This record gives sequence, C-alpha cells and structure tokens, in this order.
Amino acid sequence: YVPENLVTDGVGTVGGLFNKNGTHFGWVVEVDPHDPSSIPVKHTWLGRFRHENVSIRTAPNEVVIAYLGDDRTNGHVYKFVSNGRFVPGSAANKTLLSSGRLYSALFNADGSGRWIELSQTTPLNPYPGQAIPTIPSGATTLGQIYAKQGNLLIDSFRASNLAGATPTGRPE
Repeated sequence: YVPENLVTDGVGTVGGLFNKNGTHFGWVVEVDPHDPSSIPVKHTWLGRFRHENVSIRTAPNEVVIAYLGDDRTNGHVYKFVSNGRFVPGSAANKTLLSSGRLYSALFNADGSGRWIELSQTTPLNPYPGQAIPTIPSGATTLGQIYAKQGNLLIDSFRASNLAGATPTGRPE
C-alpha cells in the first residue's frame, strides 16, 4: 500500500493508500525477544524488497548465510553472505547481518544456476523486458546507475533485474 518507485539516488516516492515514502518499508528488522529493552535493528544489507521469509544458516566459525524470497510475481531469490564469522557465545554475532554481500539467483533452463552479486561492479545484463530503471547510454555496471551501494540495496528488486537475475513465481 505504499509506492515502490524511487529514483536511483535512493529517494523514494510518497503516496499510495497510506501516503508514505516507500523506501521506509520492505526491510528486514530484527527484534531481540529475550531483551524487551533492545532497539530493533534494520538490516540494510539484506536489501529492500517484498520480503516474505528469511532462512538463516549458521555453523561455528563460518560465515552466516541468509536465503530470502521476494513476495511478488517475477520476484527474485536472494542470498546474503556475512563478512564476519559466527562464533558461538560471542557478542559480535549480533552484528553479523549488518555487513556482507547480497546476491540474486540466476536459474538456467538446464537446472544449473549461479549467484549474481548485487554490487556496483556487477555488469549490466538486463533480464528481457525488465530493464527499469532506464539504463543510461554507455553504462556497463550497476555502479553507473546507482552512485552508492546503499542506493542499490534500496532498489534490490530492480537492480536484480538489471543484473540479469531470474524472475520467479513468488519465491517466498
């Protein structure tokens, strides 16, 4: 009920049924159920889209991996990989979803696939019919469309389309 449209500089559109800025919605927010006085944390690195689920894999001394689905027709499957490693009992584990890399899935007709990192150096390879926002003349990377990594994460769905990720049927 809020508009998703935004410009590539990260500014959202105000409107929709609730007359709200769409960039304020579509994020994963973590709440600590064991600490009622804790402050909820918005995990920007998990991207902004119509999150339906987050499945998290942890293993001692390994990076944390989160798999995410987009609740829309032609949505994408995403994977987040943390920069830090999970250390059982460490207070630093609370920050593991705060930095890392976000990927979108590319599925091939033969059943194979690969993960496409959503970063400023990612080559443009627009999925047919999904090249929105408009690609400037001569642009070859996502960084030539999104001036900052944060702007790209705010627009994860459209950045995935521009990078060539496969649209799926409500992958949540």
